[in-house]
Order: sequence, then structure tokens, then C-alpha cells
Amino acid sequence: MPRVIVERAMPGAVAERVWSIARKLTDYPKFMDQVLRVEACEFEGADSATSWVVLLNGNELRWIEADEYDENARRMTFRQLDGDLAEWNGSFQAISDPHGVIAKYDVNFDLGIPALANILHPLGEAAIRANCTQMLEELERRSRNAQQADA
Repeated sequence: MPRVIVERAMPGAVAERVWSIARKLTDYPKFMDQVLRVEACEFEGADSATSWVVLLNGNELRWIEADEYDENARRMTFRQLDGDLAEWNGSFQAISDPHGVIAKYDVNFDLGIPALANILHPLGEAAIRANCTQMLEELERRSRNAQQADA
């Protein structure tokens, strides 16, 4: 199963602020080009679930994921419960470091078309990496804007 890890150093950022922005999944369509819709939903067996509609290489994908939050570690884990992908799971974490924050996304996915995996998975990896990079850049920007507003 392909895995994408994207990290971003955010010098001077505050982990609690980055975390408070990152955990608001329903805000993602406001700042991520490829995320069309995220809505909180109910799903049996999940304490917290969200329904997603995103574009991946121009194709609309839908899924429902369970979202689990560890407030102390500022870590969110997610896993697909139902949807278009054969596999979708991973985590986000805002890690304090001496210079600010290291924000990290770690995603495992499988598009579910074994005969085309050698073609589709590299395209999926590139698209997911680009989306995660855009999201981390925007989290940093939003965190800095909020810090400046508080100052």
C-alpha cells in the first residue's frame, strides 16, 4: 500500500494554534483547492466521522472516515469507513520543537484497482503529496495570521 509522508517546519508557530486550526476538518474546503466538501456525519461505530468529497487528478472521490483526536499529543488519526478508495488511513500531528512546530501528515492509501496500480498509485501519491503540502502551507499561514491578530 502506498504511503505519503509530508512534514513542514513552521518556525515561530505555536503548536496549540496550528492544532486548533488543523482539527477543524469542515473548514478545509475554504483553503484547499481539491477539497470540495467536508461535513460532520454520523456513522455507526465511530465517535466522530466526516464525509469527504475531493478531486484527485480531476476525478471526484467520496468517502466517510472515522476521526480520532488525541488533544494532549495534538494528533488526529483517520481511517476510511466507507467510500471510493480501497484503503485510506493516516494521521496528522502538530509537534512542538525548539524553533516552533513540525506539522506532519502520514497517509496510507490504495485506489483499489490492482491491474492499474503501477500507473495510478504514483499519480495518487503525487496528488496526495501536493494536497498535503498545500494544506500545511495554509495551516502555517492561518496560524501566523491568528498570532498577528492576537499581538
